Amino acid sequence: MTSRLAGFVFAALSLVLATDAWTQTAPSNSAQPGRELTQATCGACHVVAQDAQEKPVLNPPAPSLLAVARRPAYSADALRRRLAYGHGQSSPKGAPPHPRLNDEQIEQVVSYISSLRPAE
Repeated sequence: MTSRLAGFVFAALSLVLATDAWTQTAPSNSAQPGRELTQATCGACHVVAQDAQEKPVLNPPAPSLLAVARRPAYSADALRRRLAYGHGQSSPKGAPPHPRLNDEQIEQVVSYISSLRPAE
């Protein structure tokens, strides 16, 4: 029962953070390389872009990729590992362990998500 409550709290917090992140100005990214692949790979669970026509089927959705990219602890290397080896405990039940991307596809997704970070 405790793990169910923790899962619910995590999902609710993720929704709040994802909604809050999209109220901020998102970069125009409709033509950025990797966006279509990222939408196809990650869009079932995450909001990939503010102007995306497709909405996640996961309800509530996982954190938006804008929120992920803007996390202070964001690391392209850590994202590469998550894409290559899976989401581990953070994946919802029934989710594939990882998207099974090749190295080139992983780089495209990492490049797209990294492009959402504010300029430093």
